[in-house]
Amino acid sequence: PMEKEWNYYRKKILQDAVYNHLLPLLKMEAKNALVKEAKEWLKQELSDELWKVVSVAPWAPETDEDDGDSRDKQIMTCVWGPAKDSSQGSATTFAILDTEGDFKDFLEVPAFSGKLFWSDNCQDIMQDVRSKAAAASIKDFIMIHKPTVIALGSGSIECLRLKNILETIVSDIVVNEAKALRHDIQVILASQAIPHLWTTSSAAATEFSNVSENVKEAIALGRVFVDPLPLTASLFSQQKEIVGLNLHEAQQFLSLDEQVSVLEKCMITIVNQVG
Repeated sequence: PMEKEWNYYRKKILQDAVYNHLLPLLKMEAKNALVKEAKEWLKQELSDELWKVVSVAPWAPETDEDDGDSRDKQIMTCVWGPAKDSSQGSATTFAILDTEGDFKDFLEVPAFSGKLFWSDNCQDIMQDVRSKAAAASIKDFIMIHKPTVIALGSGSIECLRLKNILETIVSDIVVNEAKALRHDIQVILASQAIPHLWTTSSAAATEFSNVSENVKEAIALGRVFVDPLPLTASLFSQQKEIVGLNLHEAQQFLSLDEQVSVLEKCMITIVNQVG
């Protein structure tokens, strides 16, 4: 009887040690190991995604002996706006920058803001009563500045319709104003992710304190188009705006400091490679 009782207590002690102490400890260690592994994987994913965004080769104008110094060339950017009335928000905005990213001029076009379903057929856009005044203002803007390229933000499905509109206006200039504009102007869709984030950054507020957000975004779109590194680097401020960049659906599982740390390392690597 005594031996059976001892065996009983030995079994109870072993069960308690295994199920109440050892297994919970092993589960915790396994969980911590899995969390660490998942975080390392997620950090690498964030780094890879930022790399894809920022390591894009900067746009450079084609050199042509007849066109003069490439530094004199200008680019035009366009950011679609949702509001046809300024009281309801921002209108579609155009900006002009030189190839150094310096801001020169802007134009707001409420008529080409909001829903553009009517613009699916752009053939009559220069004569249509709903669009001819706005189309003429854009045409004049292009004629004045003679941009080498138009970078169009791709943040909305409406941007595809806006691209058709701009290509129609450019074609009209090439056909009817051949002497004034000796080359075609390509309309290129460009990501608005970093430009949109920059509009509310401390860097944007410091440089353009009295400029609307859509104008800021158009400026940022041009600067990223010319060279994405400097503007992206400005998002690594004390406000840590860079963490607002949506790079992965699970990035919220990393702390803000963890996100900033891995993105900073990625930026340093890119800058070191570029020189």
